[in-house]
Amino acid sequence: MDSLDQLIAPINVDDFFRHYWHRMPLHIPGTAQKFARFPGISELPAILSGRLTPGRWIGGQIPSAQASFLDRTGKVRNFHAVPAMWPDLFNAGTSLCFPAVDHCHEQLKQFVENVTSTIRLPGKVVTTCYLTPPSSGSEMHIDSQHVFFMQVAGKKHWTISNQPAWENSPINFQLSMLDDAKVKAFLSSAGAVIRQPEAVGMIELELNAGDVLYLPPGFWHQARTSDSSSLHYTLTFMPLSPWHLLVAYLRRTVLECPSLRRDLRYAAQCGDGDTRDLIEAGIQQLKKAVDDLTADNIESFFAEIGSVNDQLKGYLTQA
Repeated sequence: MDSLDQLIAPINVDDFFRHYWHRMPLHIPGTAQKFARFPGISELPAILSGRLTPGRWIGGQIPSAQASFLDRTGKVRNFHAVPAMWPDLFNAGTSLCFPAVDHCHEQLKQFVENVTSTIRLPGKVVTTCYLTPPSSGSEMHIDSQHVFFMQVAGKKHWTISNQPAWENSPINFQLSMLDDAKVKAFLSSAGAVIRQPEAVGMIELELNAGDVLYLPPGFWHQARTSDSSSLHYTLTFMPLSPWHLLVAYLRRTVLECPSLRRDLRYAAQCGDGDTRDLIEAGIQQLKKAVDDLTADNIESFFAEIGSVNDQLKGYLTQA
């Protein structure tokens, strides 16, 4: 498993992007050996904990996992768990999600690098790992990312929507949040329309070892295990919309203009002017930056950004 075309085989890459990417989910059955090069259930704990080499202990690179379980009311509860907690949590029926596992395993790292090398713009591509005990699962939710779920061991039952609930969802969103009156009021005031599961049509499917499920942003989905443990990895394309590119580029304007970086608290008391006037001046500066902006500027900026250090790159590319 070295590249995107191998991941979605036997689906043709051109057909995939023409018919599925950004448009609809895709379930691709596979053989049990398809992900044999990825860490399986028996190898995973050692990968996460590190390894002992002659004269040196190389520790694991995953400092925390997201743990989730169903409470007595049937609601999924999430919290962060440090490595010392992982065995007891899993044995007690808690599902564990480990981020950035490609940093811990050479084949996963090479896989992500190969996929990333085919992308014109430097959007972030990451892997996560979900280790789920029997009779456990997730809450119904939608993601803002493109996600390929790669089933490595065991089985997992999925409920997914046929249509997007929130087209090109800008954030991850749980179904239970729609029960909050304040959340609903805010979404309505912002003109955001999120359709309920019954309005978009739900389908059921089961992933077996070697299967792949692709989900575009904005589709409801929920996963459950039955009587066996499950291990799956994700290949996740973090959002890279025009909004993300524009915000990242305009952060350069902040580097050029000290007045846009001025803390507004107590500005009037310091004699620096009325807060409203300072905001208005900032708006005018941003308008000028947008007026001068071209698509060539943005493409050139992202072609050059790889040369800056990680701290500055993180500042520029966050949205």
